[in-house]
Amino acid sequence: VINVFDGESTSSEDGVKVSVRFLREERQDKSLNTQPRSYQREKVATYEWKCEIVKTILIDKQFKIPPIHIRILRNDKGKIIGFEVADGQQRVTAILDFMDGEFHLPNDRVNGPAFGRFKGMYYSDILAQHPVDAEDMKNYGLSTVFYDNFSDEDIARLFIKILNNTKDLNVQEKNN
Repeated sequence: VINVFDGESTSSEDGVKVSVRFLREERQDKSLNTQPRSYQREKVATYEWKCEIVKTILIDKQFKIPPIHIRILRNDKGKIIGFEVADGQQRVTAILDFMDGEFHLPNDRVNGPAFGRFKGMYYSDILAQHPVDAEDMKNYGLSTVFYDNFSDEDIARLFIKILNNTKDLNVQEKNN
């Protein structure tokens, strides 16, 4: 977890950044649940959309991926036992799935400029051929808002009423 306060200001809307490395390690340890509740959508992101998220990290660094929202899970003694992605599942899983070899970057242009030296590559290819870029990807910081001491009802209400106050939820998502 990286504090995003720059020393000049005393506040930040998103508070902290977490590295992709942290998210990946937590998912591998089964401490990060990316689809914790019935309100959370299935993975619906298109291949093109997921590639654009990865491209933002590798190439279009001037753009920022929107903040993710994570609920901290604690046991009865107050010790952190895990995390749930309350909002940002599609963004987080796009990055982690790419790093886990579930898809490769396109061989040609997709909705804009080409993927340059990363064209057609899996993450393992980037790791082997461009280790500095692979390390930069692991260290990429995602703006994150953490929610501690939120009940299931609190986090569901936050997701439905605030984070995804949108008209494109399907009927089942709204019912859940």
